[in-house]
Amino acid sequence: MYFCQFIKVIANNTAKKIPKEYGHQHIFLATIALMPLYLEIKSLDLWEAACQNAHIEAGYQPLSDEMEKLIYDIFDFARVNLYCAYDKNNAETEWLELKNQLIKQNIIFPDYYDFSHW
Repeated sequence: MYFCQFIKVIANNTAKKIPKEYGHQHIFLATIALMPLYLEIKSLDLWEAACQNAHIEAGYQPLSDEMEKLIYDIFDFARVNLYCAYDKNNAETEWLELKNQLIKQNIIFPDYYDFSHW
């Protein structure tokens, strides 16, 4: 599983742990999960803009601090190579930090991944 598809899976699995009344976070995670589609049209810059717009909403109701941090860390992880040459080692290093947070929140992630390219 390449990087963008991996992002989609962890965003969707994180959303499963969030109560439905937190629509704001569901929209943000759903937008993050669209990364592979934006890659197909070679517009990851538009994906980033869509994500940034998705988390700006009136009536925002925050989750626990740990879960809010996790959601933003998923987004930051997804952007790790966005504006530089793709660096597999950088992605893998950043993954190790995020992985621990996912484990702590009991969020399932794929055992197999290949961060060699988007």
